[in-house]
Amino acid sequence: MSHAGLRQRLANARERGVDPRTAYNTFFRMLFLAGLAGHDSWVLKGGTNLLCRLTHPRSTLDLDLFRQGDLSPTFTAGVLHEQMDGHTTGRYTFRVGDPTLGDGEDIEVARVKVTVFDGTTAVESFNIDLSGDIVLNAEPDQVEVPRGDFAVLPGYPATIPARLYPVENQMADKLCALYASFGSGPSTRYRDLYDLAMIVDQLPFDRATLTAAVVVQQRVRRRTVPATLGEPAPGWAAAYDKQLRRTPGARPPFTSYTAAMAVVRDALTSALPGGDDA
Repeated sequence: MSHAGLRQRLANARERGVDPRTAYNTFFRMLFLAGLAGHDSWVLKGGTNLLCRLTHPRSTLDLDLFRQGDLSPTFTAGVLHEQMDGHTTGRYTFRVGDPTLGDGEDIEVARVKVTVFDGTTAVESFNIDLSGDIVLNAEPDQVEVPRGDFAVLPGYPATIPARLYPVENQMADKLCALYASFGSGPSTRYRDLYDLAMIVDQLPFDRATLTAAVVVQQRVRRRTVPATLGEPAPGWAAAYDKQLRRTPGARPPFTSYTAAMAVVRDALTSALPGGDDA
């Protein structure tokens, strides 16, 4: 299939309620993950993890990864380059760029840019955030997931093997992110609350594992998640409603702060350290 033909099939995903830009990007991210599945120890975090787990997740255009046992994201970036730079699937070749270091909330991350080539023509790119020294409170879930772009594309895999970050660890990360403070003020991670509401609405989780994961993240990030799960900061609720109204893929009722926080508070308060049943 030509690149133009493939792109048209992905654009037709609009008929299934999928934004064509998101479908196009998702196709290449999932092909990259399929190649990475041939190497040991990689675990998928972040929004693409939720793409593999949830019905109708919000849109995301990046990957978040780590390797079990790696302490340094810079080291992990070197391994990724060695394993995946020049990887080819079908007519496409992936080139992995050099890492840049930054802060992922309270932890160091390395970001690399992956550029996708059709021959000598760059046709897409996406970023990968790499974490190091990750503590797991459960084993990653080994799954086979649909590619996620809803297009039939002969010659390319329809499903992708992946190892997913435990849902309890992801929930603990997002809870801590809600109550983070930065130099410019309180957390603006509004999408983390939306994701938490979607998770507790759709997915089972183990309360004891979640409690242990929150304890670990509070220690690592040096902050406490309030057992009452109150509004993260004055005005945060109104800002949430404004942000989620314009977030691609986000759907009611959890585009409302009141609805999202109510379901999260109801499901998680008793599982938090200091909660009623913790």
